[in-house]
Amino acid sequence: MNRKHAAYLGAGVLSVTLGASFALSQPAGAPAPSAEKVCLQSNRMQNYDVVDDRTLVITDRFFKRYTVHMASGCVGLTPAAMNVILQTRTSLGCFGQDGDRVVFNSPGLGRLSCFVTSVDNYVPPAPRQAN
Repeated sequence: MNRKHAAYLGAGVLSVTLGASFALSQPAGAPAPSAEKVCLQSNRMQNYDVVDDRTLVITDRFFKRYTVHMASGCVGLTPAAMNVILQTRTSLGCFGQDGDRVVFNSPGLGRLSCFVTSVDNYVPPAPRQAN
């Protein structure tokens, strides 16, 4: 084996060793970092479900689901809320940036709005075990 091949072999062994040690140093239960940026465009909202007074599940026109989290309790946000609008500075940008709001009509309370803290890809809840 000549020096050139020995150098390539040594570099390959070193990179595999470093990669394996990095992989083993990660906690077992830690989720992989998301390479995909979550981008819900407000002009693509098709449907919504009210989970609680701080959480909405939004479905866009491509049937992709997102979880929208709002600051503190959003008074009047119940399944009876109507005309839910995702209000942002531009209809082409990603919803959930600074100052974006969820605006809705609440029966008996009128038009209300809540500030959005984050938007995530939807993760369905774990099924409940019957005891």
